[in-house]
Amino acid sequence: MNSMWHQKSKSLGNVRISPLSIEDLEMVRRWRNSPQISQFMLNQHEISPEEQISWFNKIKNDEKQAQFVLYYKEQPIGAGNLKNSGNKLYNAKTAESGYYIASEKYRGTFVAFLPALLMHEYAFTELKIKKLIANVKIDNSAAIRFNETLGYIKSDFENSNSNNLVSMQLSPESHQKSFEKLHNFSLR
Repeated sequence: MNSMWHQKSKSLGNVRISPLSIEDLEMVRRWRNSPQISQFMLNQHEISPEEQISWFNKIKNDEKQAQFVLYYKEQPIGAGNLKNSGNKLYNAKTAESGYYIASEKYRGTFVAFLPALLMHEYAFTELKIKKLIANVKIDNSAAIRFNETLGYIKSDFENSNSNNLVSMQLSPESHQKSFEKLHNFSLR
């Protein structure tokens, strides 16, 4: 993989984000197709193994996005991504973030915040992204609260695609406050 961010795993304590690899594809596909995850996706189409491989081959060297597997205590617990529709991620003005916790054991717990914090830290400090955007289905109140806890604020404008989405933004300053608060709490 040519992209600089595709070559790095990042860790913080018991949490790690690792670039998506071909070996992860079937696990991530099963997660993504599960009703607990797919119900909150814009595209709820069930993904076949062939579609997953085709998608991976298209994105694996795409410098406009980074796909991760999220780990806690070296166990894969979810997936995350950073995307920019027009430009390379490095030094981008904005990027869209997304993640889900597939492990029911950690979904809705404090652990769910830790890989998101690490992914945001990576986006702001290493990729030098200026602002992160999250587009959340309006009926996904848990994800809206989750993002607000991470420091996201709802945008003043409605999402231009409508699709019943709430658009939220995270600045480096808001991330830093949330990172310090949540990371310090995790050390207790």
